[in-house]
Amino acid sequence: MASIASEFDSRNSEISDSDSDIVVVAVWVSGSAMAGHCWNLEITAAAAAANTMVRAVSLRVCVMGLLLCLVAAEMTVVVVLMVGCLKGLRRG
Repeated sequence: MASIASEFDSRNSEISDSDSDIVVVAVWVSGSAMAGHCWNLEITAAAAAANTMVRAVSLRVCVMGLLLCLVAAEMTVVVVLMVGCLKGLRRG
């Protein structure tokens, strides 16, 4: 982890101040959008799983996947998790 941080610092020093501000804003917006998708899915899954114990177990699996989705930067990951969670809830 330290090597990644030092590599980022060395690359960041090559970027002008205005460029680095743009990069930080872009990353923040991307992360916020991804978090919004994950939390919306979690709330939907929680509403669907509120009544039975079997569905509650499926919900726990979905929530663990959603935590990974907060770290991911690809929309395809969110789609795969949605399909997996919905299938799990239907089986329950």
